[in-house]
Amino acid sequence: MVNILNKKYLNGIYLKRSKHTANNDTQVMPVPDKVIISMSQHMGSPCIPLVSVGEAVCVGQKIGETTQKSGPPIHASVSGVVTDLREIKTLAVFPVQSIVIRTDKTQTVCPELTKPVIKTKADFIRAVYESGLVGLGGAGFPTHRKLNIEKGSAGELLINAAECEPYITSDNREILEHPRDVIEGIKLVCTHLEIGQAVIGVEENKPDAIAILRNLCKNENRISVRALPSLYPQGAEKALIYSLTKKIVPENALPLDVGVIVMNVTSIAALYRYTQTGMPLLSRRVSVAGNLIKNPGNIRVPIGTKVDDLIAFWCARLTLCLWRWKEICRS
Repeated sequence: MVNILNKKYLNGIYLKRSKHTANNDTQVMPVPDKVIISMSQHMGSPCIPLVSVGEAVCVGQKIGETTQKSGPPIHASVSGVVTDLREIKTLAVFPVQSIVIRTDKTQTVCPELTKPVIKTKADFIRAVYESGLVGLGGAGFPTHRKLNIEKGSAGELLINAAECEPYITSDNREILEHPRDVIEGIKLVCTHLEIGQAVIGVEENKPDAIAILRNLCKNENRISVRALPSLYPQGAEKALIYSLTKKIVPENALPLDVGVIVMNVTSIAALYRYTQTGMPLLSRRVSVAGNLIKNPGNIRVPIGTKVDDLIAFWCARLTLCLWRWKEICRS
């Protein structure tokens, strides 16, 4: 066990680099036969289903919403027919209401989707809410609540592109595949919230991502890119804030209390794309890697996809361990 009181480890620890999927272009998974969409995908009250069994749904259609709007709405990631409304157990053990959709494989887009009109800060926050966006770094905090601040109350926007976990490369692929969306998303947030400076923090073991971002930022006076040591947990919010600003967020305080906002790099790009298309967050890039995976890679999957469907798509030959995983899921 690492002694975290040792000065050698005060800023983090070095883990074995296992980012074998860093150079793998994102593959798009075919639409599965069915999806199970949880009504609890963010911190806060779960959404209430807005659809009934037997109802046809389209891609991007709003199918769940909270009464207090404490969390963003949830949308259908596929087109098809609702076959069940049932509770499922999550990794957190407690049961969650979910919507089961049998897909029709046509991916018919909801005709009501339109590009948002943003003229005021209120319009901007409403658009963030309707996008269905939560923090994609793992915490799942509703983005519209994070960004609903007084103009000018945050001096810096920090973009978390550290991705310090040993195997995951999904954020790295976002930068390599959609770097302009990242930069435009930063400019969008800074403009509407009147934030003066933005810093993108990237671990130094991603030189290609750093080079691309720095090239795009060379004429952007308020956006800079900072290479960070490849340490774990560099991507933890408070650790990232200290690495980039030397500010310490007190216990039970928020980043805004020290004048900063932190957003995940994929989140900021997804928000920009929504403002340009009106298509809410419906999919997630997932890194599939590890000793049991024959062909590791990055896959974009519809939200609600079952884990065994994801693994089966990527792997030509499954191991005994995967079989045991399925048995556990059935029990």
